[in-house]
Amino acid sequence: MVLTASVQSQESSTIKWHPWEDYSFELSQKQQKPVLLDITATWCHWCEVMYETTYSDPRVIELINKYFIAVRVDADRRPDIVNRYSAGGCPTTAFLRPNGDVITSATYIPPPRMLEILQKLRNFVRENEERPMREYEALEIFPVADLKESIVAFLEDDLEQKFDRENGGYGTAPKFPTPDIYEYLLHRYQRTGKREYLGRALKTLDKMYEGGLFDAVGEGGFFRYSTRADWSVPHYEKMLDGNARLLANYLQAFIVTNDDKYRQIAKGIISYLLNNLYDAETGLFYGSQTADEDYYKLSAEERK
Repeated sequence: MVLTASVQSQESSTIKWHPWEDYSFELSQKQQKPVLLDITATWCHWCEVMYETTYSDPRVIELINKYFIAVRVDADRRPDIVNRYSAGGCPTTAFLRPNGDVITSATYIPPPRMLEILQKLRNFVRENEERPMREYEALEIFPVADLKESIVAFLEDDLEQKFDRENGGYGTAPKFPTPDIYEYLLHRYQRTGKREYLGRALKTLDKMYEGGLFDAVGEGGFFRYSTRADWSVPHYEKMLDGNARLLANYLQAFIVTNDDKYRQIAKGIISYLLNNLYDAETGLFYGSQTADEDYYKLSAEERK
């Protein structure tokens, strides 16, 4: 009897995670509970923070176990799920209908905000309990702004205002590469001939490489992000998708400028990917290389 009580107490203090399997969504349909999808990764710092804070909060645990079907997915093992549901990185927290459609999603969610979202969704389900969840896609749980014709003008103004003219890139610390923006800037230069687009793109690509985000001491390749706005102190994990997208940026910069330095940087990325993330036996790539801070602070000779 004591053992049973202990086991029940332990189960109630943790979230009951389900795998990404058909039966998890069948359970969601049968019990009329939304799926809470957590996309996580072993290399992800904020995934660990969310595990230690949000997913360890007793109030969050209680709400999730009562009113949601919690599903956890390893980003490196299921890139197909990442491609479909990513809210911009890891962690991704997505709430799904039983058919897999998204109700709403975000990245890292601190405990107070998570409690607010869980309760709002719980109340919504309760108020619409006579309607099957498959019909929720016609309902607006969280208002979404209409797409205006002026969106391009707004985007252009926003990108200009937020550009870091000293260090390149966008945002402050922690500072992430944003390859989609660099691609956009290079394409806009090619379409319009306006050199301000080219200038912002090249300044960013140059500063990221020269500032320290590129591993010039060891195996090569770009680290995932910098803890400083000047790119000088990287957070040391390296990602397959991040390097692949930056590879496209540097190749595009070479095509646009014919400056060989961008071709050499691209070759350095390719060398890193083939030497460190490619598995010749399977013909597949690994998704990431962990952030071993002690290792990456060694000199080239010490790393050997």
